[in-house]
Amino acid sequence: MTDLADARAQVLEAVAEYRRGDTTDVRGWRLEVRQGPGSVAFTVALDGPLLGTGEAMRQSPRTAPAGLADMDAVARSLRILIAEDEALLAAHLEELVAELGHVCLGSVRSGPEAVQAALEHRPDLMLMGIRLADGTDGIEAASAIKDKLGTRSLFITGFGDPRIRARALALEPVAFLHKPVPSGQLRQTLRTVAAAA
Repeated sequence: MTDLADARAQVLEAVAEYRRGDTTDVRGWRLEVRQGPGSVAFTVALDGPLLGTGEAMRQSPRTAPAGLADMDAVARSLRILIAEDEALLAAHLEELVAELGHVCLGSVRSGPEAVQAALEHRPDLMLMGIRLADGTDGIEAASAIKDKLGTRSLFITGFGDPRIRARALALEPVAFLHKPVPSGQLRQTLRTVAAAA
């Protein structure tokens, strides 16, 4: 029997790597992943019994083994719109979102563009800069998007001003990330949001 923690890690890694119609075998696991617009579906099959056989198998609950239930968080794909006026950071965020298995709906530079794009694309989540192009305010844009669509924002900021933070906190954001955005922190935050979706 394969060590469950090791098998879980291999399956999660395979889910992250094999995204579009691929099939792979991972030490006793057969994994098939299908990606559609805004979602990822996967099937995991075992070559042998995981919980045991016979009577022990019939008495076992029909839920995922401990430690495997959070695979759904990896498989759920969020539709994300980015509002960031720094072109290099916006491009970096677009790459990170795609690498993490989510759908990047694009990036915009100003608050009014963010509201318009959100109304058009209806994202699950906004990655929102605080100060945007043309002197526009990401907090105001996030407020308008939340009022119109109910979409929450993950704020990205280079500012530590407590007054700005207090204004943003009134919108109940998903999180605050400070520039430069650490990919591990973004990965964990998006995983948490996807699991709650």
